[in-house]
Amino acid sequence: SSIQAQLVEASRASEEAASLALESRVHADKVERELEYAKDHTKARNHVENMETRKEEAHVAYQGSLGKKAEADSKATDTKRLLDTSSEVFTNAKRDAAAEVNNAAAKRQLEHEAVQAYRKTLIAKKLVESTSLQSKVTKEAATEKSAAESRAEEYKFKMDKRAPIPTGLALLTVLNSTRYSRWEKSQSLPNSCMHSIVQSRVSQMVQNDEDVQRKNFAEFTKNHIIRTFPSWGLVSERREVNTDPTIAHGLGCQLVSMNFHSSDEHLLLNDGRFRANGSCGYVLKPPRLTLGEQERAERWRFTILYGSCLPKGETAMVKKTLSVGGSMNYISPYVRVSLYDGKGNNGNSPILHETEPAPENGLSPVWNREDEFEVEIRNPTIALLLFTVADDEAGE
Repeated sequence: SSIQAQLVEASRASEEAASLALESRVHADKVERELEYAKDHTKARNHVENMETRKEEAHVAYQGSLGKKAEADSKATDTKRLLDTSSEVFTNAKRDAAAEVNNAAAKRQLEHEAVQAYRKTLIAKKLVESTSLQSKVTKEAATEKSAAESRAEEYKFKMDKRAPIPTGLALLTVLNSTRYSRWEKSQSLPNSCMHSIVQSRVSQMVQNDEDVQRKNFAEFTKNHIIRTFPSWGLVSERREVNTDPTIAHGLGCQLVSMNFHSSDEHLLLNDGRFRANGSCGYVLKPPRLTLGEQERAERWRFTILYGSCLPKGETAMVKKTLSVGGSMNYISPYVRVSLYDGKGNNGNSPILHETEPAPENGLSPVWNREDEFEVEIRNPTIALLLFTVADDEAGE
């Protein structure tokens, strides 16, 4: 708007200068005519001189007006050029602004599409998770159904093998096996009724609610008998299925069946349990399980000193048989001490301590006398320590 005002002012100045110049010209022409008529008269001469002077002044004013007009035209030209430049700048700015608006709109569109894609991804993820959950539920239902069918077949097989018990034989029977369902019902059974529970189920019951189950087992076995046994299905597969017998002993179970065809540490623990009481085959339950007395924890300290005439393992014997030139093969024994406290070690390794190997000395290995260790026993009447001698060279 300021540029337009300057243009208007310049045009007005130019018009005034042109009008003044034209008026001066007309006046000069008039004076010149009057001079022609008054040449002979002094007064007229003076008048002419005055008119000449005025003419010169008018001419000077005319020239000044022309200069002002030229200056005004120059300003108008500059102003017009500036206006054209400003118009171009305005047009470019308007075009750039339109491009920015388009870019912003495109960016918003892209962001909107990205949000929509993300939402679709979340929906697809939830759908996949839902499908996976449904598949898992279906698989679990199929597994449960298969297990139920297997139990049904096993139950039918057992029922088909059952035969009526003669009345005379029933009168001679002292203990009657009764299926376990719940402890409330079991406590109401006569003392002649006993439970036979598979060992894997005993471990599962204790893991689910240890304190309550230990209390229920101890209360029931005060006046009843519980027999635990390995899974017959695993036995038929010739697998080593012996489990830690101290778990059942710690619950108060009187009869804990073992697979004697599997020579392992669990069978050694069972043998060690009945080394007490003169190895007569019967061991009294501790007062904790019969009277409910609390046991005090004890601390036991051990020092592994030496061994004597330790036999070679199977691997060492094979090496001796295959050796060339009658070379000797020596063992490097070390001692491993394991603790079984009747609680399954809470999923931890039962190994408490291992000595350093005695290099190639199976005849009279001697270990460091300072190699002592101490352990806290929470159930000293149930806990068993297992000492195992192994060969570091053969890894057995």
